[in-house]
Amino acid sequence: MKRIWEVYFCIHFFFVAKRTFFFFTSHSPVNFYFFILNSFHPYFQISYGAAFSQILLDIAHLVPLFLYITRQRLWDPQIWQALFLLRIIFDIIGHPYEIHDLMSLYHYDPQVCLKITLLSVSAYIPSYIACFQYAFNQKKLFAQRNS
Repeated sequence: MKRIWEVYFCIHFFFVAKRTFFFFTSHSPVNFYFFILNSFHPYFQISYGAAFSQILLDIAHLVPLFLYITRQRLWDPQIWQALFLLRIIFDIIGHPYEIHDLMSLYHYDPQVCLKITLLSVSAYIPSYIACFQYAFNQKKLFAQRNS
């Protein structure tokens, strides 16, 4: 089972790195989207800030995912709980570019939009499970390790 988690970590790391790269690359569609959005009104920098925060939280959550896989403790569980809740919030509000892509795809073909949405969300479910377990069930998690 540990090998499956290790493979998933590598895949998830690739997704996070790819999204981070496209967010910060000056000629990427994502960066261009935020440039255009900011041109309309500085108020739209809030969307950029939410997306930026979401990326930072995605990067930060590579740590508890790794710690979950290797069964190591780091910091107080309350820190991981707070970060987990922030991740949920910013995963909801921190994807304006992707949401606009999905909305345009929905107008073109709702079934394809649904399939892409489900596929995209399903790639993050194991990470959420592991990070939730690490943040909220450390006693049980490390009791299994010690027995």
